[in-house]
Amino acid sequence: MKVKKHIFYLLLSCFILSAYSAAGSSINKNIFPDISGFPKSGDVVTYKPETLFEFMNGAAELYHLYDFAEMNVQVYDDKKDNTVNIEIYDHQNSSNAFGIYSQERPYECEYLSIGTQANYMEGYLNFYQGRYYVKLSGYDLGDKGREILTAAAKAVSEKLKEKSSPPEALGLFPDSNKIKNKEEYITKDFLGYSYFKNVFTASYGDPESAYKLFIIEAPDRASLESSINAYKKDIGFKQDILKDGMHEIEDPYQGKLIISVKGNYIAGILNPDNAKVNKDLLKQLTSNLK
Repeated sequence: MKVKKHIFYLLLSCFILSAYSAAGSSINKNIFPDISGFPKSGDVVTYKPETLFEFMNGAAELYHLYDFAEMNVQVYDDKKDNTVNIEIYDHQNSSNAFGIYSQERPYECEYLSIGTQANYMEGYLNFYQGRYYVKLSGYDLGDKGREILTAAAKAVSEKLKEKSSPPEALGLFPDSNKIKNKEEYITKDFLGYSYFKNVFTASYGDPESAYKLFIIEAPDRASLESSINAYKKDIGFKQDILKDGMHEIEDPYQGKLIISVKGNYIAGILNPDNAKVNKDLLKQLTSNLK
């Protein structure tokens, strides 16, 4: 009886995987390259928003925040229990792909010129390019692990045929005193407020006592004014933030902020208590906004 039950669940698992694989995919399966010494193990498996949790359980929510559309994974196996996985995530635009990449980027890693940007740590290589976020991992690869993953990542990047330029908003931040590779994109609930969405941030100053510049882009001026009015009400702020210039705000939950408004953008500095904050950077950032 136990044997029959085991066979039933095995067949059920195969059926489920086949169903995922058969689901419509925006990825050409030929995008997964051949890897010398590692033949492909089975077919490419496709996961949709409603099934991603089956692959990564609790971590799926983070991906959904960045408009996750689908993920395709190919497993490679050298028949000695050494494996390579390639996962390609479609997040629908470059801002979202950068955003999920920025959330999972290791604090310390090696950066590589693959796609728009890649980071490598032993056994793991992630990069983003256009609307796609690509993750490669290898287990028990030994000294050749970096070489194997790098070659495979370059092959995927070439086949994606997506632009390798970063989101335009990242180019608005001043270069002076900026900490490299600390930019982020946050889709919602910035500073804990539901109306602050679509936010790019960059870190400045000393890494030990850094502060952040940020840009919030509203769909239009009316939406921006609605967000500002809601924010003023939540923190009990009386002054007119919509006026030109910089406005220092004492946020009861976040501490001091400096905010400037232009068009349908809010630009600001978070953690301005830092004595080394350069307010001229906010002026420059505001002037860069359309």
